[in-house]
Amino acid sequence: MRPKLEHIDGLRVKRSFHYANMHLPYFENFWHYHPEMEITYVVVGKGMRYVGDNISSFAEGDLVLLGENLPHNWVSAANWEGGPVETHLFQFPLRLFMDFPEFQPYAPFFQECAYGLHFLSPSQTLIDKMEGFSEIPPHLQLPGLFEIISMLFEDQNRQRLSKTAPQDATFFNKEHKRLFRIKQFLHENLSHNPDLEATADYMSMTKTYFCKWFKKNTGLTFTDYLNKLRIEQASQSLIFSDKNIAEIAYEAGFQNISHFNRVFKEEKGVPPRSFRKGTPGSAGRPAYKTP
Repeated sequence: MRPKLEHIDGLRVKRSFHYANMHLPYFENFWHYHPEMEITYVVVGKGMRYVGDNISSFAEGDLVLLGENLPHNWVSAANWEGGPVETHLFQFPLRLFMDFPEFQPYAPFFQECAYGLHFLSPSQTLIDKMEGFSEIPPHLQLPGLFEIISMLFEDQNRQRLSKTAPQDATFFNKEHKRLFRIKQFLHENLSHNPDLEATADYMSMTKTYFCKWFKKNTGLTFTDYLNKLRIEQASQSLIFSDKNIAEIAYEAGFQNISHFNRVFKEEKGVPPRSFRKGTPGSAGRPAYKTP
C-alpha cells in the first residue's frame, strides 16, 4: 500500500508548527508521510511502530523524532485493552530551525533524523516539558519547541530506526508502492499465518519472481522479514501478557519452540525469557536491539 501524503491544515499560515495532545480509542493503521518533521511521544498505548523499513514494538514512554517525508505509522496491539491511547505530537518544517544561523550546528542531527530516531531514556525534564506543553501560552510555544529540540539534540542515548531514508518525493516509486502494499497485507493478516504462496498470489506474482523481487527491494528474504514481524508480535505478548513462552511462540506462527528461541535471540540479542524479565534493561523496561 502506498503511503498517503498527509496535509496539515493552517501550517505556515496560522501557525509555525502543529502541536496536539491526542486522545484516541486506538492507533489506526494509517501508513503516511508528510514534508514536516515530527516528534511523537506516547503517553498511553502499545503496539507496532513502522518507520521506513523498520518494524519495532512500542509502549508507554516511546519517543521518536522523524525527518521529512519518512513514511510511518503506529498501530495498536490487537490485545490492547488500556485505551484510549494518548500521545503528544509535534509537526514542524525543517526551515523553522535552519532559517536561523544559530541552529546551523544542528544540521548533522537533522540529517540523522531522516532515518527516524528513537530516544531510549528521555529525561524527566524533557517529558515534563512535552506533557505540559498545552499549558504554555501560544506566543511562548515556539521557544518551547526550540528548547525541546535542543534537549533532543543533546541526548546521545538514541538509535536510528530505518536503514534507508527518503531523499525526496521520488522515494515513492513503483517498487516502493508494491512493497508498502505487501507490508500492509502481512500486518493485517499476521494472525492468519500468511505464507510465501499466499503473499505471492496476493501480489499476482509467481513465488520465484516474488522471492527475487522481495530480496532485491528489502535486503531480506521473505522468511526473514516475516520472522521480524512475528518476533515483534511475540515481544508484545512477552511484555504485556502472562502467557507461557510456548503459547506465545505458537501464536506468533512458530511451530518449534527451539526455532523460536533461536530466531528471537538473533533478532533481539537476548532469549525470550531474559527479554521478559527485562535483563539487561533500563527504567524498568526490557532492553532489546532495534532491527
